Amino acid sequence: SMLQLIKPEWADQLQKDPESFIESRRHSQNPDELFGMALAWDALGNSGMAERMLKEALRQNLAHRPAAYALGLKFFQQNKDQEAKTYLRRALRLDEAASHSALQLIRDLRVALHHSPRANEMSVWMLRELKTLNRSSTATAFHLGKLLFERSSYEEAAHYLMESLEDPSLAGEATEYLSYIYEHLYQGPELSRRNLELATKISDR
Repeated sequence: SMLQLIKPEWADQLQKDPESFIESRRHSQNPDELFGMALAWDALGNSGMAERMLKEALRQNLAHRPAAYALGLKFFQQNKDQEAKTYLRRALRLDEAASHSALQLIRDLRVALHHSPRANEMSVWMLRELKTLNRSSTATAFHLGKLLFERSSYEEAAHYLMESLEDPSLAGEATEYLSYIYEHLYQGPELSRRNLELATKISDR
């Protein structure tokens, strides 16, 4: 998905011939070109050079969002979680479309790491971070609720799933999760009260 962050014509050249992409940009290296070269070095299997290019892009422009995302991902893959979080937090803070970008990045992480617990931990961290930065959306609230549900953190999951009821496209699935959570956490009059509250929220939408 990092290829989506560069010009389409660059992405074509980079995919076809990363070596010529690097060669043709040896003498004009602004932050965008350095970022493109980092992707090219990665494609050639040279992670060290890619990291150098990304750091240089950020040295030239502290607000270079794609380089911050890429370094965060790179450090995470190297099991350097604190460094990863530093760069990912910077990227999310800079990104007006952070909620969309985070969901894309989480998909990439989970696929790259075969849905490992570490990928899920980082995903939960990132979605909570969006909340802290006031960059969350109903979609990220739903996704966080779902991940917490998978970890059996039912009470916290319910909080985020309730938020996602505001989105008609998510309300049906969120209601199913919430019904399961309520059955698990409550019984008797309290269960009836919660289900009635949920039904009222849905009918108000």
